[in-house]
Amino acid sequence: METINSLDELRNNLRTIEDYLTSDDIGEAKFAEDLIRRGTCFVAYKAGNQLRFAPSRFIGYLNNSVTEHLDNPTKHGNVTNRAIRQLLGHEQPNKKLDEDYRKYCSTLGINPPITGAFGNQRKFWTAEIGITDFAENIEMDDEFPEGKLVERSHRRRERNKKITELKKMEFLKTHGKIFCEVCGFDFQDKYGERGANFCEVHHTIPVSEMHPSHKTSIDELVIVCANCHRMIHRERPWLSTSQLKKVLK
Repeated sequence: METINSLDELRNNLRTIEDYLTSDDIGEAKFAEDLIRRGTCFVAYKAGNQLRFAPSRFIGYLNNSVTEHLDNPTKHGNVTNRAIRQLLGHEQPNKKLDEDYRKYCSTLGINPPITGAFGNQRKFWTAEIGITDFAENIEMDDEFPEGKLVERSHRRRERNKKITELKKMEFLKTHGKIFCEVCGFDFQDKYGERGANFCEVHHTIPVSEMHPSHKTSIDELVIVCANCHRMIHRERPWLSTSQLKKVLK
């Protein structure tokens, strides 16, 4: 594959990464998150009042995509790093940028390793991309002022099958059935067998407020119906279940 030769081509690949991260396609989002988690050399760029990081091994190839990247048998960071050096100079270790990288990973719900790939020290370039933010990440409302990147990460956590099933199992052991912890709505009472053990799960801690090494516990999850879930999320700061119960009363 050809490598990038201009800042416009670099910006185009940054937009692709942003698009994947905010995608409703779980596969695309996971692809981008894995690239960011496993990377060693990154371009740091500011967008939406946030410092973000894109892995060189992806953004250094011209017009790269999931398909192109996975089908490229010769892809190598040394190739893309040379291309990016022509535009931004030499990458350097940077303790402050490494801390910022970890914070960025935290907003995405990613827990990166201590070092880059194969134990190598992470290195960084900084780039001025010439725009305030990518259209793909413009915030939708007050629920997630950090933008769609954080919103999609939080929603995926709330839909994580493993942790939600554990929460439901614990709830069933305690209460014998599944119902909204705020208003008491029972999907099975309303919809019969089709609604058996159905619920939504609210994650009480926004991913943007989590430490990178944060491990989700069942105690942080709340069983809710769709209406109460929406009311909790409607604006920041989010209401607790007890606060929403008072609103209902």
